[in-house]
Amino acid sequence: RPGKEPEVDLPYYHPRAPSAEVEMTAYVLLAALKTEPAPSQEELSFSSLIAKWISSQQNPNGGFSSTQDTVVALQALSQYGAVTYAKSGAASKVTLRSGGEFQQDFQVDATNRLLLQRVPLPQVPGEYSTEVSGEGCVYLQTSLRYNVQPMQEDAPFTLHVSTIPETCADSKAHKVFDIGINVSYTGERNGSNMVIVDVKMLSGFIPLKSSVRKLERHPIIERTELSTNHVLVYLEK
Repeated sequence: RPGKEPEVDLPYYHPRAPSAEVEMTAYVLLAALKTEPAPSQEELSFSSLIAKWISSQQNPNGGFSSTQDTVVALQALSQYGAVTYAKSGAASKVTLRSGGEFQQDFQVDATNRLLLQRVPLPQVPGEYSTEVSGEGCVYLQTSLRYNVQPMQEDAPFTLHVSTIPETCADSKAHKVFDIGINVSYTGERNGSNMVIVDVKMLSGFIPLKSSVRKLERHPIIERTELSTNHVLVYLEK
């Protein structure tokens, strides 16, 4: 389907198709495999291209973009595997090499054809090559996991919270104390729109209604709301 490419500029990032495209393509594969009495060789060749594309959209955990497309895609791949299954004892050997001394061999035969085999790559980034010999079908996937620090943005508000008194040295403060909240708009405009300040009480404390009602005398405070352990303060700007 026509659409915009995802606006992601990350190293090694391979954009995946939207969930709807994976699901629709999986339905096409299921339909192609339903030919009675059995799919022809030409239809199986066509189906193999679809299965290859669906496999390329699979994430490192075995799923896809959503629950819906994962269920349909796995059903289609399973159906494709059932149709193309052969009981022959053909075996394949996959050799993974790097430019250095690293080499890893994977043997795939009838005894372990459904077993996941994996190895960590010793150096990333690096150049690796694979060589496959023998007969049969092998699904090879590489996955790279890394963290990207989020961009730091200037917050439009500053918030400072303190207790009065600041310490619980006074025995009275063990039962009753004030919460001081200083909120300032620091954005690019002259003022903000309506702001809601949500104050959650410390464990074991509840807001004193009379002290909260006094807040409404302030000219920019539109109203307040109370619950068991929350105080909501609505500021006009």
